[in-house]
Amino acid sequence: EDLVSVDLQDYCMQIDSHMDFSDNYDTELVLMHHRTQNDYAVLSTYVADIVQNNQDIRVVPNLCMVTFTATIRNWGTKECRHLLQPKLTNAMWGAGLSFHRCHAELNVPVDPYLDNVFDGEEGSRGIRFFTHGYDVYTPDRVLVTHDYHNHQGNPVVHTWGKHKQNGGGGEQQSHNGKNAHKDYVFRQQIEETRKLVKTRGVGR
Repeated sequence: EDLVSVDLQDYCMQIDSHMDFSDNYDTELVLMHHRTQNDYAVLSTYVADIVQNNQDIRVVPNLCMVTFTATIRNWGTKECRHLLQPKLTNAMWGAGLSFHRCHAELNVPVDPYLDNVFDGEEGSRGIRFFTHGYDVYTPDRVLVTHDYHNHQGNPVVHTWGKHKQNGGGGEQQSHNGKNAHKDYVFRQQIEETRKLVKTRGVGR
């Protein structure tokens, strides 16, 4: 089937990896977006744990706390109970779930001049959503969940800072006893082309 260009009125969604979805999440998210009565609404939060999938729990995480590092960084959530419609938060945007009209992706793309992604992306984009006329809302139902425990406790899929966990050496050991990092054939290509790549950004 031929690819079709995204229409401005289509819906776009950004999520983390290791996610799961409640039944009919797609139609339910569209209906939730309609409940905002705002075409410039962005549904976003740090999502609930995967055990809440398909439970129709009416307690939802509300992203509402920040901390200040070199930039503004989201810090955590509180609970909202029995919401009848999405809760307006504005500028509190989470990268783990973002559901909106696709014109938001064109009008407020991820900032190409960020020095970092994990620490900086959310604060920057949340503020730019606000200054471009978009409103960020906390979802009123749990429809998208994250596998926090299994993925973050699994050394195979969550290895940052855990290179000595399996085998005691300087690199992560794979299931066949070889260094896992050396199993990835594309690593050599990355190293060979790295010096040819010019990064975008402001001069330092």
